[in-house]
Amino acid sequence: MKPIRPDPVSKRVTTAVDQTLTCIIEGLDSNYPVWVTWTDAEGEIISTQDYPNYEITQERVYVNGSQSSLLTIRQYKLQSFAGSSSFKFGCSAESTQYQGSPPSNPISVHAEVLKLEVITLNAKSLTGTETKLTCEILGLTRKLESLRWTTSRGADITNNVLGYSTDAPGYFNGTSQTTTLKIAAEQNDGSTSYNCVVASYEHGVKELSTAVIFKNNIGWTAVTRDELIPFPLESTSLEIRTDSRLGSGDTVAVFFYEGTSLTSSGGVYISFSSTPRYLIYYCTSSYTDFPVTLPSTTDKIWRITLTRSSGVRVTIHCNNEEVANVLLSDTSCDDSMRYFWNRETAYIMFSGSDTASDYYREAKYSSNQIYCTWPGIVTSVKYSN
Repeated sequence: MKPIRPDPVSKRVTTAVDQTLTCIIEGLDSNYPVWVTWTDAEGEIISTQDYPNYEITQERVYVNGSQSSLLTIRQYKLQSFAGSSSFKFGCSAESTQYQGSPPSNPISVHAEVLKLEVITLNAKSLTGTETKLTCEILGLTRKLESLRWTTSRGADITNNVLGYSTDAPGYFNGTSQTTTLKIAAEQNDGSTSYNCVVASYEHGVKELSTAVIFKNNIGWTAVTRDELIPFPLESTSLEIRTDSRLGSGDTVAVFFYEGTSLTSSGGVYISFSSTPRYLIYYCTSSYTDFPVTLPSTTDKIWRITLTRSSGVRVTIHCNNEEVANVLLSDTSCDDSMRYFWNRETAYIMFSGSDTASDYYREAKYSSNQIYCTWPGIVTSVKYSN
């Protein structure tokens, strides 16, 4: 008798339907099947009479000298593993040909517990242009029973309704299933979201609806790189929108200029390293870690504000939270470079090395206004420099 082996070595399972583990024994005499014993995750022997939790099937020996033993784990029992990432059972074989020989050494049959996960890729196109949304479903061992698209109000648009086209139910690669929805330019009116609707038998899900957010880009301008852009930074904050993840290595790199002759007046770098950092161009030559934790959302709006009321000060906000506030001085800057910031800024330019900036706009309020906010109330008080 050859060593027992599991089939497969590690099985991907869900906990919503019965699952079957298999042990294969090879090198047998076809007249003498072996008796296989299964043990549970705690190492206890599983009784052949434990019908509420298990079913054990001992198959015959095939002509090639192999025999399989199947352990079906009932859905009721599988629920105890719902919070686990994996579990393992054991099996060992005892020969009927050689009476009195000890059982074989037990082997482990490993199972990876799958979680149904829906990953959405949000659109980043301007209103009035064609755009595409993507929905990917992870944690699968079989095709979904249903995968379709609806509008935010629930109207089904899967069957290529006018203005929409989709490849639903999409493509299944053995572990995940992906579908896309194309929205025609004339249909793209800035609606906030569409729904990716999933039905999965193996996960016990009859209908799971996930919103795929359509980013409303009204008022935003798509970033173009290495192009001089008129911008009133002396009176209005610059807002930049990104969707880069921390650790991606992407960078915001925006430079400031006095005029069309490209006389530099400063700039800001923001690095999406695992520890996010920033650099005030023509102040320091190295990055500084943000002193506070950035908002956790992937979509971020950065606001860069330049003020001169009491020295030159650069403030950076992320999703309305102040994350950096630097007064350019002899202690914070290299004095040989700081004089660039004494020039007034009338233009900006996104560097060709900028890999994070998607859109930009003038802030909704100018940099020489103080905003005080209460629930439902926004007031502003202007002051002059």
